[in-house]
Amino acid sequence: SKESVVRTHVGSLVAVAAPTRAASTGLVWRVARPFDARVVRQVGEGDVGRSVVLVFRAARRGTTTVVLALTKGDASPKAVAALRVQIRVA
Repeated sequence: SKESVVRTHVGSLVAVAAPTRAASTGLVWRVARPFDARVVRQVGEGDVGRSVVLVFRAARRGTTTVVLALTKGDASPKAVAALRVQIRVA
């Protein structure tokens, strides 16, 4: 999975968008790994058009990586796809 990098500043909001799949597939995006909650905090999530968007607030300087996995339901350990976003807060 490729990783994108977002540079931002303390107090800013960062949106991470992942393409939604048809509900009939049973596939959902979820945060797959812990990220550093001292650097960013998730403050929202919603469907926008054909994407699911997670919104994070940059809390302090540092770098953390948010990893989303596309899985069959919330509990499945097997990811069909992954999305990695490194967030660098200055």
